[in-house]
Amino acid sequence: GASAILSLASAGPNGASQTYEFTGNNVSVRTHGDGSHGVRASSSAEGDATNSIKIIGQSATFSTFGEDATALSFWANSKSKANNEIAVSSNHSVLSTSGKNSQAITSIAKGETGSSNSLVLSGHNASVTTSADSAFGFLSLVSDETKAVSSTNISGNNSEIVTRGLHSHGIISMAAGINATSNLSLTGAGSRITTFGDNAVGVSLIALGLDYGSSYLSLSGTNASIQTNGDYATGAYLGSSGGTVAANLAELTGYNSKVVTAGDYSTGITFAGASSTLRVSGVNAGVFTSGLGSHAVLSDTERSEFEIGKQSKVEAIGPDSDGLYIKQQQAKSTIKNYGHVSGQRNGVNSHGSISAMNTGSIIGNADAGVSFDNGHIYNTGRIQGPSAILAKQLLGGAVVIDTPGEISSSNGPSAIAIDLQGNGNDQLIVSPY
Repeated sequence: GASAILSLASAGPNGASQTYEFTGNNVSVRTHGDGSHGVRASSSAEGDATNSIKIIGQSATFSTFGEDATALSFWANSKSKANNEIAVSSNHSVLSTSGKNSQAITSIAKGETGSSNSLVLSGHNASVTTSADSAFGFLSLVSDETKAVSSTNISGNNSEIVTRGLHSHGIISMAAGINATSNLSLTGAGSRITTFGDNAVGVSLIALGLDYGSSYLSLSGTNASIQTNGDYATGAYLGSSGGTVAANLAELTGYNSKVVTAGDYSTGITFAGASSTLRVSGVNAGVFTSGLGSHAVLSDTERSEFEIGKQSKVEAIGPDSDGLYIKQQQAKSTIKNYGHVSGQRNGVNSHGSISAMNTGSIIGNADAGVSFDNGHIYNTGRIQGPSAILAKQLLGGAVVIDTPGEISSSNGPSAIAIDLQGNGNDQLIVSPY
């Protein structure tokens, strides 16, 4: 249960503050016993409580080899502001654990007037790794009565968070307060988060706000990626709650930026809450899944907006999987596809109403190109599937299809290109090219 560096600070109204700086090259902090931490800092105060660590020197190593151990562990508790700040600018640095139930980095902040956790990996070729079951790369928990922010930025080129083990998630980031925000940005070229193991989520961003909740994921770096390699291992989960605003936003803008899953029942990106927005605009950027029942994108929100760029893709090639799957029956979704969306089952599958503009291609291989309840489709591109368009109309709404483009069935002469199954006030407009 020993820690290589243990520091406890508590204070009254003036607050408590701890700062660590590791500036030398080849700094090494290692522990070998169960329950042992590399660096553990705890600050508690009536005033502001702050813990800060800066790892600057080249090739720094912080490692633990026992179970229930953490390489870096920070806890701040305050009746005012509680903040934990972790900055790794060291190139070729390693923060690792090799035992069960161990986190490479743990950061917990609890305050009342505005609290935050911040992790910045700006050093190139920096590595945060775990190699056992139930071992997280980065666990961030922020609770505050007013504003809570949990933020992660991997800006170093080829820097990574990698976990290997069952239930070993890459990043778990949760913020709870009246206003809550949970963010992750991959801005470095080749920056990545990778998990190897079943039930090992790449990234989970959760914002639980009484008034305002927002989760945000950005992959703007060239070749930035999130990848999982086990069953039941979602690539990125974004969830939020809030009485006024509950919003989730995921953006893939970097060249060749990707979210990829390889296992069964492993959705690429999952949204939960009131509203969700996905923008995939980077050249060769995309969301890709290959397992059974692994939708590329699953939206379990009341309102959704999807925008796929001209040179971007959303693809699900595993059995019983959709490119875009919109789960809620009362959902209202806007889809703007300039690129390519495809699924082994449906290209787009919505249980609610959609407003879709397609200038690219939407393809479903087993059921339909676009399956939805009601709404409006404007198509100047190509929509294809056994039924190219399938409108179930269980809610009784109208269907409007305006298509200067191509709508075609892939099942041959006896197939149905457009299948309207309800009694809505439908309209079909076929315009010349």
